[in-house]
Amino acid sequence: MKLFCTSTLVFIFFACVICFDVTKNKVAGLKDQKSSSKLFSVYNASGYVINLDGDSFRGLTYNSTNAWFVKFYSRWCGHCKTFASTYSQLADDIKDWQPVVKLGAVDCAGKSSTGKDNGMKLCFTKPFYIGGLPDFRFIPAFNTTHDFGGIRRKFEGKKIFDNAGKVKEDSDSLEKVRESILNFLVDCSKKQFNFLQFMKQKELVKHLKQTDGSHFVLILEKHSSFIGKMIILDMLQYTNVKVRRASIKNKKIGKLLHERFSYIHGDSSHPVALVLSHNNLQLFDDPSNLRHNVTTYLKSMATVKKLFPPAIPQQSVAEDVQKVDIANVLSYDRSKVYMSDLEAALFHSFHKEVGAMKVIEEGDFDHLVEYINVLHKYFPGTEKVMTYLTSLKQSLRSKRKRLNWNQWHQILNASKKIVPLREKYIGCLSTQPGLREFPCALWQLFHVLVGQANGSNRTFFECFQVLQAMRNYITSFFACVECRTHWQDATTDLSVVNNGELCSLYLWRKHNEVNRRLNGSPTEDPYFPKEQWPTHHMCKRCWNETTMNFNVTEVKKFLHLFYSSSNLSFEYMDDEENKTSLHWSPRKSDEL
Repeated sequence: MKLFCTSTLVFIFFACVICFDVTKNKVAGLKDQKSSSKLFSVYNASGYVINLDGDSFRGLTYNSTNAWFVKFYSRWCGHCKTFASTYSQLADDIKDWQPVVKLGAVDCAGKSSTGKDNGMKLCFTKPFYIGGLPDFRFIPAFNTTHDFGGIRRKFEGKKIFDNAGKVKEDSDSLEKVRESILNFLVDCSKKQFNFLQFMKQKELVKHLKQTDGSHFVLILEKHSSFIGKMIILDMLQYTNVKVRRASIKNKKIGKLLHERFSYIHGDSSHPVALVLSHNNLQLFDDPSNLRHNVTTYLKSMATVKKLFPPAIPQQSVAEDVQKVDIANVLSYDRSKVYMSDLEAALFHSFHKEVGAMKVIEEGDFDHLVEYINVLHKYFPGTEKVMTYLTSLKQSLRSKRKRLNWNQWHQILNASKKIVPLREKYIGCLSTQPGLREFPCALWQLFHVLVGQANGSNRTFFECFQVLQAMRNYITSFFACVECRTHWQDATTDLSVVNNGELCSLYLWRKHNEVNRRLNGSPTEDPYFPKEQWPTHHMCKRCWNETTMNFNVTEVKKFLHLFYSSSNLSFEYMDDEENKTSLHWSPRKSDEL
């Protein structure tokens, strides 16, 4: 917190109006996806959350006159998108605090205004190493240290319910997040933010003697209360008003208030606000609306003026700017599994999930080795991709259960010479920016691996090995923290899989459970709803026409054929020479 304490009270006289050039991006087909994510954000450009990217981040946050609280998120992360509503409400709620702290957001799965990858340029590199999403970093005012990664704060969506099933406590609630920001601000307030600290009786006497015509407000509250701090920051930009806090148990202040204003607080522990002027006292004591009532009253006074008009920055990223060619997206054959999606899943998992880890060691290292081994054994890739996976596997052998960020990226860079994988989605593209893509491709990848491991002449253990590797990969590396928790809970019954038939159906059942839970969620593409799969349209035989329940025997046949080698499409890939050059020959049982 030392860096934070370098700020001075001068910043309260500054207001930064941040303006960005709004650029437009027209999506010209899906074969060229260079800038398909360029102008998207889950945060509206008209709001008070400031969209940052790899181009603007350092220029705005370093050596800033105000502190920053920055959310690092991914457009496809369900919890990130759910939390967006709370974060936007918070930004609006504390917009008057901008001379002290601003709220920013970085989409790690997006691109900067110049088309550079935010993830590899900012999120997944030094000094931030964002390894789980959403991730929040507090950056102090006047910080000039470029290798400072901020002070981390996690919000993981933890809820505590009462006996009636209602949410009693939510770690991601507006109140909890606001309290976290206040705690960061107050941590070194004894030096630079003393105006947020409790005042003493001598200070109160001094304020009461002032005759400059300003209004003085005293908040009496407990040490654990946040109301007084919020009202102080709410009124920070307003002239002719001073707001301070005092302990509700301070007997000297209580005596002074009684002698001067005949005020007796009584036994209540609720915070109260006293507007003091000369020998007059006006009391606000409704604890449920104290902040609103006091600030509304003060702002209505003729002599109280705001120093700076409210400014909403015009930002370069806006969710209503980008248009997607929906007809083009829908034109792709959904009865195929695209190799481009599978390779995109490999690229993203290696570079933006494993590649986001500052250090990979102990259990995480074992899980990485397990993941690479399963890919090397069962991924139905081209000769170049298989050589690439072999290179990764051999490189990990030389490491002693520990890799740092530099070492892993050196391995990736060396392997890149074999085949330049790209994050190009085809079957997993969405009709709206920020949906499907990597999560869809990762599901496809693991379904294909299970299918290959459960083929003819394969043992049950080989299929189970894939399921175990998937669970461990998600536990160690999947970026969405809430998703990790959900998957761990959902797969605690993995040990019941004790034969090949159960193994082939296990992932299908779990995937449908997730679809059922996320149906109607913010992560759902309206053109590709999270339905029970395969749909009746895709496989009529998979459904019992009478009960409309699944015919599991037919589902098993469908899965075997759908994820077989002959159903893999190499269309829209750049490497024309190796499109159909598989490292293994298709088996007869794999044919549709």
